[in-house]
Amino acid sequence: MINGRELRLPIDLTVPRLADDIRTSTDYAIKTCRTLGDSQRLARTHLRTSQRHQKEFYHIKAHGTLVEPGEEVWMKSMTQVPGIPSKVKYDWTGPFTVIETLSTMTCRVARVGENPETQSQIVPYNRIKPRHTTME
Repeated sequence: MINGRELRLPIDLTVPRLADDIRTSTDYAIKTCRTLGDSQRLARTHLRTSQRHQKEFYHIKAHGTLVEPGEEVWMKSMTQVPGIPSKVKYDWTGPFTVIETLSTMTCRVARVGENPETQSQIVPYNRIKPRHTTME
């Protein structure tokens, strides 16, 4: 499949080839197209299976605190700031207000004080945590 042809051995030079073994260029092109199509279908099937497996594994590991609409939360920032090492970077930004719960994995949030219809984001639960205010 790599080179598209069968390997020729030194014995092939001394022994004549059989008539049914000889192919025309058209036959070769048709066989190559079929082989490539089969390879592509096989690769697509394996990729689909792998994607499904990775999605299931992610959803098993993903967890977070369920929040109600109207609650204030912090959101984990996934951006890397050039020049600042990740170990000294403050990862949590906010506060954000939960606008609605979309599914068991995601919710829509907007920064406090911003218009929720234009400035909202959809984030998974494992990137947010509830905002606890200290009472004095």
